[in-house]
Amino acid sequence: MSGFYLAFALTVLGMLLYHLSQKSVPADTNPFFVIVIAYVVGIALCLVIAIFYPGRKGLAETFRASNWAVFTLGAAAALIELGFLLAYRTGWRISIAAVATNAAAAMMSAR
Repeated sequence: MSGFYLAFALTVLGMLLYHLSQKSVPADTNPFFVIVIAYVVGIALCLVIAIFYPGRKGLAETFRASNWAVFTLGAAAALIELGFLLAYRTGWRISIAAVATNAAAAMMSAR
Protein backbone atom coordinates (compact mmCIF):
# COMPACT_ATOMS: atom_id res chain seq x y z
CA MET A 1 0.00 0.00 0.00
CA SER A 2 1.48 3.35 -0.99
CA GLY A 3 2.08 6.06 1.59
CA PHE A 4 -0.84 8.08 0.22
CA TYR A 5 -3.37 5.29 0.66
CA LEU A 6 -1.95 4.22 4.01
CA ALA A 7 -2.27 7.78 5.31
CA PHE A 8 -5.82 8.01 3.97
CA ALA A 9 -6.83 4.66 5.48
CA LEU A 10 -5.31 5.51 8.87
CA THR A 11 -7.07 8.88 8.90
CA VAL A 12 -10.45 7.44 7.96
CA LEU A 13 -10.13 4.64 10.53
CA GLY A 14 -8.99 7.12 13.17
CA MET A 15 -11.85 9.54 12.43
CA LEU A 16 -14.39 6.72 12.55
CA LEU A 17 -13.09 5.44 15.88
CA TYR A 18 -12.73 9.00 17.16
CA HIS A 19 -16.32 10.09 16.49
CA LEU A 20 -17.90 6.80 17.59
CA SER A 21 -15.86 6.91 20.81
CA GLN A 22 -16.57 10.59 21.48
CA LYS A 23 -20.30 9.98 21.03
CA SER A 24 -20.15 7.03 23.47
CA VAL A 25 -18.36 8.73 26.37
CA PRO A 26 -20.63 8.61 29.44
CA ALA A 27 -22.37 11.95 29.94
CA ASP A 28 -21.67 12.12 33.67
CA THR A 29 -17.87 11.99 33.31
CA ASN A 30 -15.68 15.06 33.67
CA PRO A 31 -14.84 16.11 30.08
CA PHE A 32 -11.38 17.33 31.03
CA PHE A 33 -10.42 14.05 32.72
CA VAL A 34 -11.84 12.14 29.76
CA ILE A 35 -9.44 14.04 27.51
CA VAL A 36 -6.51 13.48 29.91
CA ILE A 37 -7.18 9.72 29.94
CA ALA A 38 -7.52 9.65 26.15
CA TYR A 39 -4.22 11.50 25.72
CA VAL A 40 -2.42 9.15 28.12
CA VAL A 41 -3.56 6.22 25.96
CA GLY A 42 -2.52 8.10 22.80
CA ILE A 43 0.88 8.98 24.25
CA ALA A 44 1.48 5.35 25.28
CA LEU A 45 0.56 4.15 21.79
CA CYS A 46 2.86 6.71 20.16
CA LEU A 47 5.76 5.78 22.45
CA VAL A 48 5.40 2.10 21.57
CA ILE A 49 5.20 2.84 17.83
CA ALA A 50 8.14 5.31 18.03
CA ILE A 51 10.39 2.53 19.31
CA PHE A 52 9.92 0.66 16.03
CA TYR A 53 9.95 3.71 13.72
CA PRO A 54 13.29 3.56 11.92
CA GLY A 55 15.79 6.35 11.27
CA ARG A 56 14.19 9.25 13.11
CA LYS A 57 15.37 11.56 15.87
CA GLY A 58 14.76 10.59 19.48
CA LEU A 59 12.40 12.33 21.87
CA ALA A 60 14.97 14.75 23.32
CA GLU A 61 16.27 15.73 19.87
CA THR A 62 12.75 16.20 18.54
CA PHE A 63 11.80 18.30 21.57
CA ARG A 64 14.82 20.57 21.05
CA ALA A 65 14.05 20.91 17.32
CA SER A 66 10.36 21.75 17.89
CA ASN A 67 9.01 25.23 17.34
CA TRP A 68 5.81 27.03 18.34
CA ALA A 69 3.74 24.95 15.90
CA VAL A 70 4.30 21.72 17.83
CA PHE A 71 2.99 23.25 21.06
CA THR A 72 0.09 24.97 19.30
CA LEU A 73 -0.79 21.60 17.75
CA GLY A 74 -1.21 20.16 21.24
CA ALA A 75 -3.47 23.02 22.32
CA ALA A 76 -5.48 22.76 19.10
CA ALA A 77 -5.94 19.00 19.53
CA ALA A 78 -7.23 19.51 23.09
CA LEU A 79 -9.69 22.18 21.89
CA ILE A 80 -10.94 19.87 19.14
CA GLU A 81 -11.41 17.04 21.64
CA LEU A 82 -13.30 19.23 24.08
CA GLY A 83 -15.43 20.81 21.35
CA PHE A 84 -16.59 17.48 19.92
CA LEU A 85 -17.17 15.98 23.35
CA LEU A 86 -19.37 18.91 24.38
CA ALA A 87 -21.13 18.98 20.99
CA TYR A 88 -22.09 15.32 21.28
CA ARG A 89 -23.24 15.83 24.85
CA THR A 90 -25.63 18.54 23.64
CA GLY A 91 -27.11 16.23 21.02
CA TRP A 92 -25.19 16.85 17.81
CA ARG A 93 -25.23 13.91 15.41
CA ILE A 94 -21.89 12.53 14.21
CA SER A 95 -22.79 13.07 10.56
CA ILE A 96 -23.55 16.75 11.16
CA ALA A 97 -20.86 17.71 13.68
CA ALA A 98 -17.95 16.23 11.73
CA VAL A 99 -18.97 17.72 8.38
CA ALA A 100 -20.04 21.12 9.75
CA THR A 101 -16.87 21.70 11.76
CA ASN A 102 -14.57 20.53 8.97
CA ALA A 103 -16.40 22.72 6.43
CA ALA A 104 -16.27 25.75 8.72
CA ALA A 105 -12.55 25.25 9.38
CA ALA A 106 -11.88 24.81 5.65
CA MET A 107 -13.73 28.03 4.83
CA MET A 108 -11.86 29.95 7.53
CA SER A 109 -8.48 28.72 6.29
CA ALA A 110 -9.15 29.22 2.56
CA ARG A 111 -6.93 31.76 0.85
